[in-house]
Amino acid sequence: VFKGHPYIKSALDMACSDLAARAAGIPLVTLLGGRESEAAELYKVVTHGTVDAMAALAKRIVKDGFHRLQVKVGGNVHDDIERVTAVAASVPKGTVIFCDANAGWTPYQARQFADATRAIDYTFEQPCTTIDECMSVRRSLDKPMVLDESVTSLDDMLNIHRKGAADGLTLKISRLGGVTKTRQIRDLAVDLGFMITVEDTGGAEIDTSAMAHLSLSTPEERRLHAIAFHEWVTVRTASNKPPVSGSRMGIPDGPGLGIDVVPDLLGAPFFEVGS
Repeated sequence: VFKGHPYIKSALDMACSDLAARAAGIPLVTLLGGRESEAAELYKVVTHGTVDAMAALAKRIVKDGFHRLQVKVGGNVHDDIERVTAVAASVPKGTVIFCDANAGWTPYQARQFADATRAIDYTFEQPCTTIDECMSVRRSLDKPMVLDESVTSLDDMLNIHRKGAADGLTLKISRLGGVTKTRQIRDLAVDLGFMITVEDTGGAEIDTSAMAHLSLSTPEERRLHAIAFHEWVTVRTASNKPPVSGSRMGIPDGPGLGIDVVPDLLGAPFFEVGS
C-alpha cells in the first residue's frame, strides 16, 4: 500500500494474522507452522549499572530460576570489561550469557572488549552498526555472534548469510513489518542454519503474545530464547496474557493470538472496515 513504515504495518499485520487464525478456529502458532514445544526458555536483562550492581542483579536473576542473561554493554570498553567479568564470576558455571552492545561500538572498541574477555563464555550480540563492521570483528572472534539491529529485511538476512557474518539472528517483529514478514524471514533463516530469537522492541500482552506464537513455532533446536515483555509494563492491553512459569513462557489458550483485547485502553478507532 505504501513504502516503508514497518512499525505501522506491523500492528495491522498482527491484527490480520490474529483474525485469520480466529476465522479458521486455530491458534496462530498453528497457522505459523505448528507448535514445536510447550514453552520457550526466557532470558533476563542485566541492565547497565555499576560493577557491583550488575553482579548483584545477575545473582538475583539466577536465584529466581533463570539461566540465560543478556548483559548490556556498548559504553566505555574498559568499564564494560569489568562489568562482564564481575557478572560472569557471580553466576554458576553453565549460565548462558549474551553480551549485547546494541551497535554501540566501533570495530576497534569491540575487538578490545573481545580480546580482554576471551576467558569468559558468552555470545557477542551486535557489537557494531553495520554488517561489514560486525564481520570485521567476527574474523578475529572465538565466540558465537548474533546480529539484531542489522536485520531489517529479508535482503539483510541473506546478506548476513552470504558473508557468514553471524551464527544467530534476533528478529524484531515491528522492525520487520509484522508477523507475516517475520515468519518468512524466520523460516528461511532456520533452513540456512541460523539460531533464532523472535521478539520486538518492546510491548505488552498483544505484542508479547505474537512473539510467543512465533517463538514456539520455531524449531526448538534452532530457538535461542524469548523475552516476556508484558512483565515490563503496568498497563494491561489484553486479558489471557502469555503464561509464564518459572523461566519459561507459553502461549495463551484460544484461537488467534489467544488474548482478549481491552478495547477501552485502545481508544476510539480511527476508521472501521466492513458493516
